[in-house]
Amino acid sequence: MARTRVAKTTRAKAPDFISSKIPFQASALSGVEGTTGPGRMSDDETREYRQSNPSYTVRSYGTPIAWHGDAGWQMSSTKYTPTTSRHQSIVRVALSDHFSKGHDNARSHADEGIPLSQLQDKRG
Repeated sequence: MARTRVAKTTRAKAPDFISSKIPFQASALSGVEGTTGPGRMSDDETREYRQSNPSYTVRSYGTPIAWHGDAGWQMSSTKYTPTTSRHQSIVRVALSDHFSKGHDNARSHADEGIPLSQLQDKRG
């Protein structure tokens, strides 16, 4: 099986890769096709992650923090390190146009502490 080429980029450019579901590596933040290992996810979140049948996964230090699967985009609500929190903010920026719940974008929900997994995907 051929491996997908992974683009090296910066965290500043990572939102473009995430929103387009393109594999990338930006230091400890990365996006990969399919499912990866659970990293530091809890058992319950690991089960939810695997059941969603991810076609694309965004990881921080090898732990999935967001993924696109059968139900659209989902994001971990678990708090890890300050760096992973910054990575989660990058994901929120990347996906802000994909979600809505009475506001113009998901960023306002992220500020209120509402996980992206609870927002509705505009595209259905």
